[in-house]
Order: sequence, then structure tokens, then C-alpha cells
Amino acid sequence: MDASAAVNPRDQLNPAHDARFQAFVPKLKLIEGSAFTNDPADPGGPTRWGMSLRYLTGELRTRPELLDLFDLDHDGDIDIADIRAIAWPAAEAEYWTRFWRATGFDRLPQPLDLALLDEGINASPRAAVRMLQMALNKLWPAELVTDGALGPATALRISQVCERFGADLVLTNFRNEVADRYRVLIKKHPAFEKYRKGWLRRAAELGDV
Repeated sequence: MDASAAVNPRDQLNPAHDARFQAFVPKLKLIEGSAFTNDPADPGGPTRWGMSLRYLTGELRTRPELLDLFDLDHDGDIDIADIRAIAWPAAEAEYWTRFWRATGFDRLPQPLDLALLDEGINASPRAAVRMLQMALNKLWPAELVTDGALGPATALRISQVCERFGADLVLTNFRNEVADRYRVLIKKHPAFEKYRKGWLRRAAELGDV
């Protein structure tokens, strides 16, 4: 098929879902920032717009198509020079594809959808789902396995708990689980102390637009 005739996957998306993602974009741009960073304390290494060298090279092992977006110097790999040159549209495309659509976060009830997207970007989608499962287990007697998989059992439990208690209470519990995780990470890795204020603020604002 001619590339120009290829179907844009967004054309087949529920417009309301895409509107939710777009509503979050200004906040996401502000959080992640346009500055190139290479903080020795950051396990992701060189980063711009939240796209780290560690993440992209890891994904590249199974997704060679990422070269089209992120091999900006056209030398056949993704390296620090490419990270420096990343523009927002490439980062946005990756967030939309891998952190919003592929995770199923776009199908979660509001405001959990954006809360999971935000924490999935900062920690990982699996870590975000695991913390959601832990939050749900504090509200329901039959415990979910906290495996980080957003499967049918977790989807059903989200529906049950939100129907009984409301999504806002689930969100509060989720924010608390995230904040606790950050405190544990800081205690385990003292070099992360400088991130405490920002991490805890981000946890407290999960789900906000």
C-alpha cells in the first residue's frame, strides 16, 4: 500500500478518547519539559521531552520502526545526538501509541485514564497498573493478583469498585500507592532525594488535567 494512502489509526479512534489525550498534552509537555538532560542519578540517562535513551534503545530491539521517528541523524541507531534533537511531535506520537492506546488506559473511566497514563509515563505502564491493583485491593475483599497486567479481572474490578465507591476514591487510593512507592525508592536510593518534591507533587496531581 502506498504510504500516503495508509489509514491513520486515529481515524478509527473514539474521538472522545483522543480528546482526553489531547487535553492532557499541555500538562504533559510542562511536566516532561523540552530541555535536554543527562542526570547521572537518572537511570534513563540522556532524556528530552521525557523520551530517554534507555527507553528508546530498549524499545528499538523489537520495534525497528522507531528509527523512522527517532534516528534523527540517520546513522542507523538511536543515540545521544538523537535524544538532543527530539522534537515534541515524535514524543507525543510515542506517548499516544504506546502509553495511551497500547496499554488500554484510554478505555479506563475518568479520571483514572489520565492518572494511569501519567504514572505509566513516569514509572512504566506495568508499575502503574500494579499500583492501581494495590489500590483496588484496599477497597474490595477478594484480592487481585498484583501482576501489573490490565486484563479482564482487573478491568472487571475497576468497574465494580468504581460503581460502588466512585472513581474519585479509587484515584485517591492510587495516588497514595504512587506516593508510597516514591518514598520507598528514595529510601532505597538516596540519590533520588532531589526528586522527592517533584515526584510527590506529581503523585498528588495524578488524574488532573
